[in-house]
Amino acid sequence: MIPTITAGIVCFNEENFISPCIEAITKYADQVIVTDGDFYRDGGEDPNILTSASSDETRFYIEKYRHLKNLDIFYLDGLVKMHEKDFRNTQLQLCDTDYFLLVDADEIWDGEAWEHLLDGLKEDNYKADYYYVGNRLFFWNPECWCINKLGRVFKNKPGRTFVGLNEISDKESEKILWDPMFAHYGYIDKRNVERKLRLFYSDGWYRGCGTWWYENIYLAYDGTNEKELFEKNYGTLHPWRKIYPGFAAQEFTLIKGKCKHPIYIRQYFDKMGWDSSNTTFIK
Repeated sequence: MIPTITAGIVCFNEENFISPCIEAITKYADQVIVTDGDFYRDGGEDPNILTSASSDETRFYIEKYRHLKNLDIFYLDGLVKMHEKDFRNTQLQLCDTDYFLLVDADEIWDGEAWEHLLDGLKEDNYKADYYYVGNRLFFWNPECWCINKLGRVFKNKPGRTFVGLNEISDKESEKILWDPMFAHYGYIDKRNVERKLRLFYSDGWYRGCGTWWYENIYLAYDGTNEKELFEKNYGTLHPWRKIYPGFAAQEFTLIKGKCKHPIYIRQYFDKMGWDSSNTTFIK
C-alpha cells in the first residue's frame, strides 16, 4: 500500500522560490502545509518581539495556490515570537498522514524524485523511523552543485515532536536514501547566503565560523578552480568538515554542466544575471 505523505513548508521572504516549490510538491504530496513567518533562534532575537510575516511578495505567490484542495496555508504574524521548532510542531499537529516530509521553500521536488522516495521507502519495507534524503545543493551558480544529504522524512507517530527546525524526538532508527535528488537552491544567491550566515548560523553547525566561510570559500569560488580552492583550505575534506564532521569528502563533489532545472527557475536565473544558455531546462 502506498503511504500517505504530508509536506511541511516553512518560509520567510522566499519570493524567488516559494511559487515553484508549492507548484511542484502539491502535485505529489497528499497534504501540503505552508507556514509563513519569521521565527526566533536560540541566542538570537528577542523572543518577545511579535512574529512577522514575509515582507516581500511571498504571500502574494502563496495565495495563488489557495484553491488547491491538498494545501493548507497559515500566516503566523501577530503572534508572540515563536521558536523554529514551534513552526514545525504547528504543522505536525495538523498532519494526518503516514509520513511527514520537511520541505524548505528553496527546494523543488519533481516527479522522478518523488518516485525514488516512494521506491526507497518500499525497498526498506518502511522499517526506518527517520530518513535522510539525497539532494543537489546548487552552489554559487545554476551549473554547479554538490551532492548532499538532509534529514527530511519520518513516520508520523503520536507524541512525536520537533526539537529543532529539522530534528525530531524519539528517533529510533535511521536510513539514508540517496536516490531522491530534489533540487536545493538556497546557496545560489550570494546576498541570501550572506544573510543566512549572519542571521541564522551564529550557533549550531556554523558556531564560531562567523562570516569566514562566506568570505573565503563562497565568494572565492568561481566555478573553475574549486578543486584547488578546497584542497588549499581543507585538503581532501568537505569544506564544511571543519565545522560539521558528519559529512565525508565525496559528498561534496562539485559537478559542472548538464544541470537540469524546472522551466520556472529560468526567470530567476535571468534576474540574477546568470548565463543560462548552456543549461538544460525541463518542464
